[in-house]
Amino acid sequence: MSSLTILLPTANRPKKLKRNLLHYKEFLKKNINLYVLDGSYKDIKKEINIELPRNFIFKRYDPSLGPLQRIKNFIKEDGIKTKYLCLANDEDIIISNYL
Repeated sequence: MSSLTILLPTANRPKKLKRNLLHYKEFLKKNINLYVLDGSYKDIKKEINIELPRNFIFKRYDPSLGPLQRIKNFIKEDGIKTKYLCLANDEDIIISNYL
């Protein structure tokens, strides 16, 4: 079971998302699930073109939905199955010691 869920809403910012995912890939443990809540017009996972661990999960949403609605939809549809939840963004990087 995962100990932490990280939600990372993003839309149409592949360079910033790629930078963040490469950073997280370096230190996130396998018991931490990172969900990219993508509201991009294009398939951003294909656009960033990097190999990611299994605990980095992309969820695509209608581009008309804002970040808050994507978060609400994720919680309603998938639920949070961990003790802790962290909300990130594609602008900043979370420091590993914070987690």
